[in-house]
Amino acid sequence: MLEFLRGRRPDLTPAQLLATVPLVVALLVVVDVFDLAADERDALKWALVWAVALLAADTLLRIGRNIALGRGPLHPDEVVGGDELYLPLSEAEILEAERLEAEALPEGDYAPGGEDVDRP
Repeated sequence: MLEFLRGRRPDLTPAQLLATVPLVVALLVVVDVFDLAADERDALKWALVWAVALLAADTLLRIGRNIALGRGPLHPDEVVGGDELYLPLSEAEILEAERLEAEALPEGDYAPGGEDVDRP
């Protein structure tokens, strides 16, 4: 549960969640769910400014990290079950994969060397 909040690169960061609070309050004020006094409106205005600044800083950090990491192939720890990629296949798994591959391909589609054979 809530896997999108975990890991080295979560989909939602705590900064994003914190920044949504004043945005939701402002939305509720706009649709007249409740009214605010003048000083409360001023405080909400500044909270919105800080929320936007927080989202911008979070965005810049994400961009910088992605550029620094090159965003190449995912690390096995970032993929569910990715740690199994480190384990070599057993002899039984290799034989089963070869058997399934032989069943899936009709006879004569591939030459013994693995190259494609032209069909007439």
